[in-house]
Amino acid sequence: MKSQHVTIIAGLEYGNRTLRDFLPRDVDVHILRPTSCATPVGDPATALARALDEPLGMLSLRETVAQHYLRGRSVLILVDDNTRPNQHTRILLPLLRDALIRCGVADDDVQVMVASGTHRPPTEEEVARMILTPELARDFGERVFVHDCDRDNERIGTTRFGTPVWLDRRLLEASMVIPLTDSEFHYFAGQAGTVKSICPGTAGRETIQVNHARMFHPEHGFMSECRLANIKDNPVFQDITEIARMATERVPVFGVDAVMDCGHIVHLAAGELGALHSAAAPVLEGLRVVDIERPGDIVVVSAAAQGINLYQAVKAVHCGWNAVRKDGRGRIVVIAPCSDGVGNEAFSEAMSAVAGLPPREAMRKVIAKRCGADVFRIGNQKPVDLLRTIDTVGEGSINMLTEMDPQELEGVFRLVAIPAGSDPAAALRVALKGFASEHERPLIYLLEDPSVLVRIPP
Repeated sequence: MKSQHVTIIAGLEYGNRTLRDFLPRDVDVHILRPTSCATPVGDPATALARALDEPLGMLSLRETVAQHYLRGRSVLILVDDNTRPNQHTRILLPLLRDALIRCGVADDDVQVMVASGTHRPPTEEEVARMILTPELARDFGERVFVHDCDRDNERIGTTRFGTPVWLDRRLLEASMVIPLTDSEFHYFAGQAGTVKSICPGTAGRETIQVNHARMFHPEHGFMSECRLANIKDNPVFQDITEIARMATERVPVFGVDAVMDCGHIVHLAAGELGALHSAAAPVLEGLRVVDIERPGDIVVVSAAAQGINLYQAVKAVHCGWNAVRKDGRGRIVVIAPCSDGVGNEAFSEAMSAVAGLPPREAMRKVIAKRCGADVFRIGNQKPVDLLRTIDTVGEGSINMLTEMDPQELEGVFRLVAIPAGSDPAAALRVALKGFASEHERPLIYLLEDPSVLVRIPP
């Protein structure tokens, strides 16, 4: 996939608004995205019916229900939380519910669990607006649950890597479980969706912490295998895959997985989670990888739905890091209101503990003191990722258009705020004009999607 030169774009997502007219004049701008959107699957109802009748590696949904469903025991549909776009959820959930009822499942037994991992629980308003729809939230009512990584989890064993496996008891007690996911690249697990709905989605805190601690390298920050789009020899992903397999030994798991592009479903499949993951991988390679000839002077990335808090928005920093020059003259600009603030206490505590240290020394200290399997807390991976980026791009070279407090953002997290004010587009335009003046003919890249992998030839 090649970059596309543009002078006018539809806009960049900033919270619940779209920013337009933010580019300074007379600059060389390329937007890193597909030259055209992928072809939608057509009618989602027809595509889903076909996927449920012809699943990968499993019997059809009707046959699976006939074998495993017991009246009064739930058929549990797993959905993403409010830190993800959930476009696929709003399209497919009502169709999936209807399909289950046609297969003989009682409507009262169709339940929904928000697979939130260690994230804070969404509010009722967020469930209705950002995960489901108001109509779906009303229809399901009290049949919508939120996973709690600290309560009501049961240990089912230990992986060969030594990870204790705790999973939500309601998942283990269901007649069957249907993860409803959309596959995307992930910055250290390689690929999100499918198996990640089980872990970290419905896992206990100890399970997630021990699993995630496998990503670190004392000198490089992350293990080389733990990177965006890579699952080969990735210890985090291998462990997650085993945890998902252990779950299927306790409860039947029938996955439904989509890939979204330009707001439409462009890939849809059902069946065994590993097979679904493998089916989505080449689709993502074609839709989410951008090859460029040289790094940009300025890279502007919208955090999109992940801009809800700083913890999630750092994924956009990671995305920009792959596209920017690393000689001390590059700059990353992230678009993220962070209306929820930091979003993770461990992230804040770890960054505060190494304030004032040079980035590489700070990164090493976080890994040594906070990232061992016996002490790791979810959130400690973010300082490592952020500090290694700052080390290669340079102090003061990462900016964020945001509502966060500028002093906190710079003093603790080493990011320079662009205060959004009442007109975020104008604030961004002024900032970009200043950054552009630092170069004779700056090359500016724009990224609308923080899950894109930008590749530059060595």
